[in-house]
Amino acid sequence: MKKVIKKGLSFFVIMACFGSIYFVHRLLFDDLGNECFIAALGAAAVLSFSNGEASNYSTKNMFLGSILGAAIGVFFNTISIDKTLAIILAISCCVLLMEITRLKYPPGGAMALIPILSNKVIQDLGYLFILYPVLSGISILFFFSKIQKIINKKL
Repeated sequence: MKKVIKKGLSFFVIMACFGSIYFVHRLLFDDLGNECFIAALGAAAVLSFSNGEASNYSTKNMFLGSILGAAIGVFFNTISIDKTLAIILAISCCVLLMEITRLKYPPGGAMALIPILSNKVIQDLGYLFILYPVLSGISILFFFSKIQKIINKKL
């Protein structure tokens, strides 16, 4: 029974997390709308909220990996090259820089793709994409993952 309660609470914490991401972005950045739910935040949530080995990803990996991926994606979206080449270079550079910095954060690769493959709203953000939705979304996600860990320790 305790396990069911834990899983149920986890479900509600995750819902509250993504509801907060939506409402904070809606309040602060009205023009972003539903685009605040970038795919990489879902991948980050799986890593942050899972109870397995993946949940041990460090704060450093979470924030720096997201920033690195987002910056690379925005850079390759702003230069005038073929979109396919931009995708190949963004992923390759992201992996290379993560190897060099010993940073392992798979959602960072998704962060690199989003500015290139996204709609005009995201693309028009340019380097602001790093601040919102990436850093603001990751910060909210990090906060709620800590709440979940506290709840799990108490139960």
